[in-house]
Amino acid sequence: WQVAFAEQAGRHNNGVLGADISLVGTGDAGLVARLRIDDDGAYSFLICSIFSTGAAGCWVNNSGEWTEIGYVPDGTIPPADTYRVIMVMEVANVLFTVNDIDVGLFEVDMPEEGLVGLYAGAQDGEMTAWYDWFLFGIGTTAE
Repeated sequence: WQVAFAEQAGRHNNGVLGADISLVGTGDAGLVARLRIDDDGAYSFLICSIFSTGAAGCWVNNSGEWTEIGYVPDGTIPPADTYRVIMVMEVANVLFTVNDIDVGLFEVDMPEEGLVGLYAGAQDGEMTAWYDWFLFGIGTTAE
């Protein structure tokens, strides 16, 4: 898997991310939030992605240990040339949609601020992802 992040965007835990993604091959691609590099060099982040099989979901990688926070199975998202993925984060909640289909509203135990970016991962071979559009908006939480 590969992660590219926008360090100049700063560190955030609330906001919205979006991208238009095209996939070729077998794998998944999506959005990364709350990315940080731990003192030991390990990555921790939240990711939501669409799979070439029509599955979609969100996971937390905490220093190399993956935890699924929500997932819809193969075939849930109809095949498309381009997938518009949107991730909305508000402290302990993440809403993820693909092509206006709600994948879910998930609770996440990862409130730390971090960087935002893009993710792509191949499964059983090669996979190419194109990102045609990227949206990043900073959110605030009322006290």
